[in-house]
Amino acid sequence: MILTIGIPTYNGAATIKNALESIIGQNLDEIYTGNVEVLISDNASVDNTEEVVKNYVAKFPDFIRYEKHSHNLAYDRNVDSLFQKARGEYIWLLGDDDELSDGGIKTVLAEISKNDCDYMLCNYSIKKKNEIIMSKVFDIQREIILTDKEGLFELTSNACGFMSANIMQRDTWLQVENDKFAWVGWIHFFKILNSENLRIKIINKPLVLLGQNDVGWTKNGNMIIVVREICHVIYESKASNRIKKALLDKYKSNLENVAWRSINQGLTLGKRIDCVKVFARIYKSSFVKEIGMFVLPVFLYKVIKMLFIKPVRSMKKRFYRLKG
Repeated sequence: MILTIGIPTYNGAATIKNALESIIGQNLDEIYTGNVEVLISDNASVDNTEEVVKNYVAKFPDFIRYEKHSHNLAYDRNVDSLFQKARGEYIWLLGDDDELSDGGIKTVLAEISKNDCDYMLCNYSIKKKNEIIMSKVFDIQREIILTDKEGLFELTSNACGFMSANIMQRDTWLQVENDKFAWVGWIHFFKILNSENLRIKIINKPLVLLGQNDVGWTKNGNMIIVVREICHVIYESKASNRIKKALLDKYKSNLENVAWRSINQGLTLGKRIDCVKVFARIYKSSFVKEIGMFVLPVFLYKVIKMLFIKPVRSMKKRFYRLKG
C-alpha cells in the first residue's frame, strides 16, 4: 500500500465528519485501487466520535480503518501509533478538524510515484468561520526538492509545525529514536528535526484547509506552554546550530506577546516559573528582560512596563532613527 491518511482524534465527533467527507468526496474510483487507506486512531474519546466514524467504516470497510485506545495515550503516542499500525509506505497526518483540498490525494500519489523524497511538506490554506482568510501560507511558485533542512525552514519558516501539512515515509519516521522530547506535544516536528539525510519535497499547491476551531491550547494560558515545549524540542534536537538559531529567534520575537496573553488568561505562578527555567536555559542572557513578566504580579509588571520598559524602548528607537 502506498499511502495512509492518518487521523489522530480525541472527542472529534463535531469535526471529524468534515475531515472524512473531504477525503471520500474526492474521486475514489480514480485514487483507490488498494493503494490508499484512511486510519483513524481514537485516543479514548468520551463523546460519540466512535459512532460517527463507524458509520463511515460501514460504508467504506476496505478503505477506512478505526482503532480506539482503551485509555488516553496523549497526543504524541497516539500519532506514533498511527505510524506503527499504518499499512502505507507514506503517512499523511490529518487533524480531525482539518480538511483535504480537492485533488489533494491524487497530487500526493503522483509525487510519491516519482520516488524522490522521504518527506513532503504541502502548502495549506486557512479558514475561519467558513471563509478562506489565507489561500497560501508560504509563498513559493513551484515544487522544490531539497537535501538539507536549512532550506526547508528558510523557505517555509515553521510551517511544518502544522501537523496536517506533513507527509512522511513510514520507515523514516520509525528510524528516528524517540526520547523524552518526543512526548511533549510536537512529535511530528521532533521527527523532522532529528531525521538524518532527509530528502525533502515542498509542494507549492495548497492541499489542506486548516480549520480555525477553538482548541484547548489557546485557552487558560496554555499557549505559552505550547511555545515553551516546541522551543525545547528545537533546542534539544540534532538539527544544525543554524537551524536552531533561526527557529528559536522566530519564536523569541513573539514570546512577550504570547506570554502576556497567557498570563492574562490565568497562567499560574508555578507554570510561569517552569517557563522561566526552560526559556532561561535556551535564550540565556537575552531572556533577562522577560523574567519580570513571568514572576511579578500582573499589576506590578504593568506599572514597571509603563514607567520603564516602554520609555527605554522608545529612546532606543529614536536613537537608531537618528543614527540611521
